[in-house]
Amino acid sequence: MKTILNKERIIHATGFELIAILLFTPLMAWALNAEVATTGALTVMMSLLAMLWNMVYNGLIDRYRTTERQHWRFRVRLLHGVAFEVGLVVLCLPLAAWMLDLTLLQAFFVELAFFVFILPYTVLYNWGFDKAWGRWQSKTKPAAAVV
Repeated sequence: MKTILNKERIIHATGFELIAILLFTPLMAWALNAEVATTGALTVMMSLLAMLWNMVYNGLIDRYRTTERQHWRFRVRLLHGVAFEVGLVVLCLPLAAWMLDLTLLQAFFVELAFFVFILPYTVLYNWGFDKAWGRWQSKTKPAAAVV
């Protein structure tokens, strides 16, 4: 049985969040006409929540999904990304409302707009990571001994 937290999940989540912080901090500051320091702090806090959620969510998916990720069809990848992001919105909504001094409804619309940008990034990042990880794994696994 696979463990929820492993080297692959930690590398996956860390890479995803670092790139997301670099992409979305300035975009969010511009879109909300807010200080980069505020959106940066929010992005980092949301990323920490997302990393924890990512490792738990993907660990559970790995535990119960039998098809190797590099063989997933687009429909499965899209459903996987949507379900992840919906869970993340639920986790981050109160944080965004508090840090941006918004009502929950206003924060929901901010999260919804963010979702439109982050979903394609999520699907593309996961596809690229799964392909790269699969290639790396196939190169690092020792060849079967010929007897």
